[in-house]
Amino acid sequence: ISFNKSYQNNEVSFDLSLTSTRMFLDIFRFILFLKQQKPNIIFCHNSTQALIPLILSKIVGVKKIIYFNHGITYLGYRGFFKFLFYNLEKFNAFFSHITVTVSPYMKKKLDKIKPNAKIIHNGSACGINLEKMVFKLYQNKEPPIKKVIISFLGRLHVRKGINTLIKILNYFNNNNKVKFNFFGFTEEEFLKFSKKKYQNLQCFGFVKDPSLFLKKSNILILPSLHEGLPYSLLEGMLNQNLILANNIPGIDDLIKNGHNGFLINENNSENYISLINDYLNNNPDLAAYFGSNTEGAIKCDIY
Repeated sequence: ISFNKSYQNNEVSFDLSLTSTRMFLDIFRFILFLKQQKPNIIFCHNSTQALIPLILSKIVGVKKIIYFNHGITYLGYRGFFKFLFYNLEKFNAFFSHITVTVSPYMKKKLDKIKPNAKIIHNGSACGINLEKMVFKLYQNKEPPIKKVIISFLGRLHVRKGINTLIKILNYFNNNNKVKFNFFGFTEEEFLKFSKKKYQNLQCFGFVKDPSLFLKKSNILILPSLHEGLPYSLLEGMLNQNLILANNIPGIDDLIKNGHNGFLINENNSENYISLINDYLNNNPDLAAYFGSNTEGAIKCDIY
């Protein structure tokens, strides 16, 4: 929150989530806070969590209300949930003055709801101008000595494609050439979801700097059902991982199929498995995209 007058540099917390037992109390506290401090600008993020603070800011009369959309949730759903999340975006747009987003495709979709979306580039959460992005091929990595390491970065949520990951894990569970490293949740949390232990899987929980691990990784998988401009792909490309990802908007702004990674139609687990097997078996068709052999890798240079 930005103020006309100086404000002490401390954190004030309000739990405005719909599942909170103290939501109504914190709504009252938040309204008092806004009236007392009279902020010039309020900046809200996350499709499902922005709505209540957006509404309250509108009621109090904040001069500039900004809604930051990093990913359009309804794109990953069908039926009732698609209808629900689409209308949520309409409410978010109605109660804000400006919508800020991260890619041309996201802007195009959001402008159909309300033509006030702007793309933020340098200095943003994902400070990239996609129209000026240049992809280059590199062969920096040494051949894997023992096992091919396959990584995933994300939350333990169905919309992150966890069910597709489980199908891939089931196929490679007894394969001693492959190791899976998952980041964002613990092994205990994953066991509750999968109901099965995997001998070649290690879950690291939340990791502050995943690049320390991705430097040793060979393949990064992102089977999300919807994305804005995913950090994990940027991390993977930075660390020369082969990218295998779902062919959806947001991801296809970064990955050009067969050039700097592979896009999987319909998030088909068999296609992920086939490409991983090609990598393991040094398939020449796969190698052609990365130089003379599959030890080649990808780096994304941004100018």
